[in-house]
Amino acid sequence: MKKLLIIFIVTIYSCGNTSYFDGVGIPAREEKRGDYGIVNLNGDIVVDFELDEKPSIMVENWSYFENTKGNINFVNNKSKIIETTHESSLLFNEGHVVVRLSSGQLAILDNNLNLVQTLVGVKEAGPLSEGLLKVKNRDGFWGFINLEKQEVIRSKYSNVNSFREGLAIVMQKVEGELLHGVIDKQGNEVIPMTSKYDYLTSFSEGLCVFEKDDRIGYLNTDRKEVISSDDWREVLPFFNGRASVKGSDREYGLIDDEGEYIIKTREIIPIRLYNDVSINRGSNRKFGFMDIDRKLVTRTEFEEAMPFLGKGAYVKDGGEWMYVDKDGEDITEHKSSIRYLYYEDFTRSIYKNNTAFDLDKTLQSTFVDLNSFYDDIIDPKNGFLAQFSNNKDFDIDILDNFLDSNLDLPEQSSVLLDVSKNTRRIDTYTLHGEYIDFDDDMKFILRFNLNNSLVSKEDTNVRAINTEAKIKSIRLSLRLQNDAYGRGNELRKKLYSMISKKLNYDGNENSSEFYIKDGRTISLSSDYSNIYINYDYPEIQ
Repeated sequence: MKKLLIIFIVTIYSCGNTSYFDGVGIPAREEKRGDYGIVNLNGDIVVDFELDEKPSIMVENWSYFENTKGNINFVNNKSKIIETTHESSLLFNEGHVVVRLSSGQLAILDNNLNLVQTLVGVKEAGPLSEGLLKVKNRDGFWGFINLEKQEVIRSKYSNVNSFREGLAIVMQKVEGELLHGVIDKQGNEVIPMTSKYDYLTSFSEGLCVFEKDDRIGYLNTDRKEVISSDDWREVLPFFNGRASVKGSDREYGLIDDEGEYIIKTREIIPIRLYNDVSINRGSNRKFGFMDIDRKLVTRTEFEEAMPFLGKGAYVKDGGEWMYVDKDGEDITEHKSSIRYLYYEDFTRSIYKNNTAFDLDKTLQSTFVDLNSFYDDIIDPKNGFLAQFSNNKDFDIDILDNFLDSNLDLPEQSSVLLDVSKNTRRIDTYTLHGEYIDFDDDMKFILRFNLNNSLVSKEDTNVRAINTEAKIKSIRLSLRLQNDAYGRGNELRKKLYSMISKKLNYDGNENSSEFYIKDGRTISLSSDYSNIYINYDYPEIQ
């Protein structure tokens, strides 16, 4: 399935009214090794450059960061810092925020950071959207509740998107097949559950993006494919009756709500107009701005650029960020020299869900809280890996059944059919043909190193399993996707802290090694966008 990933474009929720971005801020850094602050979309500093840790995107005048104790501190647009004992937090939405308390329980706070309610029996939760909160119960099913803790839509879905325009995308796995549908706020199926579509996005201006085989386009609430093409490779949500599409020529154009081209496909990046101008990337790989007629309104010589979401736009020139008007003239009023503007999460999340932040983010997928991942996958006593590590006599033929039952593979995969007889290493990618999703932003692959050949050499026709093959080590690789790309070191530190705390390990972080009671070890390492967790079995030769 194609992934709709646009690196350098944003789309706006609401009717193009820039007031929607009041209270929104972007993390910034004054110099290479300087302190952090936050700037708004009108070029103003709203949080002074006095923070030791990088804050989150600011939404509704609130941001957060993790303090030295591993707890969440909130900071507002007056640079006021409020310390908490909370373990993690989402972004604000509709005057409320979801946090994980020090007890591990999820809770909702208001915009004064007062406790509104705790969420009993809820394993995960997404931000409040249109008065409803998406929640995942302890059985792993998603539904929706309101601020009064009333279950409005029963938790029965494999996954859900937050509500947009009164509608929500829901998914349900039936007999190994993932079905997609659309419900209203009463739980009625506006579009019945079906396997017809590989992918559906949240609605924008009455249309959602669909993918079906090699076809991509827009679907309305009457289940009609109103706009589509076999030649499109990517499409963006509609904004003010226009949408940017990527053709088979790998260039972008702009269509109207009838599917007719306003601008033919000839641009390197998606076309989206804000304040009547859009970002243009020239043949010199530099950025500038153009109008609807594709006439340059500024020079195309900036190293990076953000859209005109306020009075002007941020551009990078000579290694520093400045705030320019439509003529490309510097109108920055503050004196600070901004070397880093952390706009990537902001722009990508806007694109992904057509809002200023990702409404479908959960405490799990923000990678702020990794408890769910640790408990379900890593936990040496009860997690996914424990079922291997606790069984010294584990036979390799159990692997197939285990993967099928625990990873929700669409069909039974055969170890014997997918690996050579001489291999001493097998992984989930080999078995399944693709990486296994943990959530939207992280994929994992399990690799098993064996002490002997996997397939018996005695019967090459049948290729029977070699019962002498035992697991020597297990390697869990986490590959970060989308918004999480490049945060391997941050995640490694969080995982390390979590594992060491739960294993009561007092060793040096640089050793990256933990000893488990039965003599096995667990170790952590990472590179730019990956994390590796190794379980070793030294007693097996």
